[in-house]
Amino acid sequence: MSPKNHFILVLILVIILFAGCSTNDNADLLCFDIENTKSKTVTFDDIFEIEKIIILEETQESLVSHIIKVDYVNNNFFISDNRHGVVLRFDDNGNFINSIGQRGNGPGEIGRLSNFRIDNEYVYLLDRAKVVKYEIDGTFIEDLDKRYYTIDFDYRNNKYIFYNINVPSYDQFVITDSINTILKSFSPLRNSPMVMGMPGRDYLYYHQGDYFYISVFRYNISFNRHAFNSLS
Repeated sequence: MSPKNHFILVLILVIILFAGCSTNDNADLLCFDIENTKSKTVTFDDIFEIEKIIILEETQESLVSHIIKVDYVNNNFFISDNRHGVVLRFDDNGNFINSIGQRGNGPGEIGRLSNFRIDNEYVYLLDRAKVVKYEIDGTFIEDLDKRYYTIDFDYRNNKYIFYNINVPSYDQFVITDSINTILKSFSPLRNSPMVMGMPGRDYLYYHQGDYFYISVFRYNISFNRHAFNSLS
């Protein structure tokens, strides 16, 4: 290396060194609170308080798999067995009482259990193309056939509300009476037709006269929460 080039290299190093050691006014500095940006571990006990652990009775009739939903009504547990298309009923001590539903495609049978709802007297199981109504003890009452694929539903005040995949053929929400006469239908997300849902999940929430619903879009996987008064 020639003396000239050596001098230039040393000069560059000196400039870099002095530039790195220069101080700035504290007002120009960005401060980060490292301690408060660290991730924190949250345990189950930090959020929930366990009141009681119930061991479910294990019999040949009460073995359950693919649990999607558990509901507690009138001191009974109702547990969906989506693999076998039934809902199992236990008392509050975990003793098995009875099953509701049966896998199949005939009257009173469930091809694919999407969801279930319970009122004081009856249990309603949702299939792809129908709702099946049972007594609490599992006695079949009637089928309600429908023409649209439903991801969730509710039954209240003698009316059904169905939440469908938003396709051009049918409105996203369909409200019918107990004999399947359509009373009202509408599509809040008509401009976003690719609304998807997974069977067994709750997408409708009823609270003080309003329904809240979650819509899941196929491509951007975004969630939206809306409310409407559908039964007025």
